[in-house]
Amino acid sequence: MSDFLLKMREFIREKWVPDFEYVVNDAADIPWAKFNKRLNQCKIAVISTGGFYQKADHPFDAENPAGDASYRSIPKTATRADLDIAHTHYDHKYVNEDLNVALPLEIFRQYERRGIIGELAETNYSFMGYIPVAGELINTTAPEVAERLAAAGVDAVFLAPT
Repeated sequence: MSDFLLKMREFIREKWVPDFEYVVNDAADIPWAKFNKRLNQCKIAVISTGGFYQKADHPFDAENPAGDASYRSIPKTATRADLDIAHTHYDHKYVNEDLNVALPLEIFRQYERRGIIGELAETNYSFMGYIPVAGELINTTAPEVAERLAAAGVDAVFLAPT
C-alpha cells in the first residue's frame, strides 16, 4: 500500500472511524461483460456519488462517521434547482455553478436528443460518496440499485464520482 493510502487510512481512523480498513477487490472477482450494443441503441443511467437528493426527499446522513450507504432516485428531468446536496466531504462550489460537474443529466439529455445514446433512464441515482464502512453498500444497496437498473432495461451506467 502506498504511503499516501497509509496516511489517509490513519487520518480516517483518527478523525472518524477507528477501525477503518480499505476494501480490497481482487481483479479475479470482478465480473466482466463484453459491451455488444452501440451507444445509440442503449439506455444509459447516471450514478453520482455527490450526495444529491430531491428537495422533497430526505437528505443523506452526512454527519454519520460511518457514512450513509443509502441511495436516492433522481429523475432524468432533474435540474440543480430541484436538488439539494447532503455531503460534507467535497467543495460544492463548482457543482453549484454547473450540476453537470457531478451529475451530468443535462449532458446525457443532450446526447439523447442528438441520438448519441438511445435514451437516458427515467430514474438515475445518487449515493453519498463518503462511505468508509462499506459493508451495507456492497451487500445491500448497490445490489438493490443494480436490480432496479436491470428491471428498467438499463444497458450501461455512467459513474460520476465526486
